[in-house]
Amino acid sequence: MLPTAEPDAPPAAPRPTFGARIAARLPEILIEALLLVLAVVLAFAVEEWREERELEGRAEEARLAILQEITRNRDELFESRQQMDDAIAALEASLAAATQGAPEQRELSVNLELALLSSAAWRTAQTTEASRRMDYAWMLRISQVYELQAMFQEAQWATVEALVTLKATGEDSAEAAASRALLGRIRLLRSLGKALEDDYASIDGQ
Repeated sequence: MLPTAEPDAPPAAPRPTFGARIAARLPEILIEALLLVLAVVLAFAVEEWREERELEGRAEEARLAILQEITRNRDELFESRQQMDDAIAALEASLAAATQGAPEQRELSVNLELALLSSAAWRTAQTTEASRRMDYAWMLRISQVYELQAMFQEAQWATVEALVTLKATGEDSAEAAASRALLGRIRLLRSLGKALEDDYASIDGQ
């Protein structure tokens, strides 16, 4: 019996090329890349949301601080109003007596209580990011109030200077002129104070 020849082994399958392997894994690679991008975007979104919440919280804190400062300023201004009224009454009586030729009164006493008004909370809010998170119309209104407050403070110091001038006078004619100047200053100060009180009240009621 003749020996039978063994069949030839099938040829080995060709090894996939690098490009073919990449093409086969391309969907998997794309999915992994997409998940990575989504994770990065989500991380940035969460961080931005956290920062926004923090900035909004600071803006609300700044707003409350400004309102509290305005309330304190209103109380401070109210406490000084009575002495302004008393000073006006005393100066008007003294000048009227001098005009009518009444006996000289050397005991003219004019005292003023300074209204120590603060703008620290307002200035602090302006120098931080908090002011950009507040309502523009509200910020504009607050700015106008603090501008009037600055005018009042300037008038207050001018009144103090006029009071010092009155106390330093020695002659009757000079005292009368100084009294009239001081009276005008205090009247202006009271008028500004009344307008400022009204502005404080309008803001405090919001």
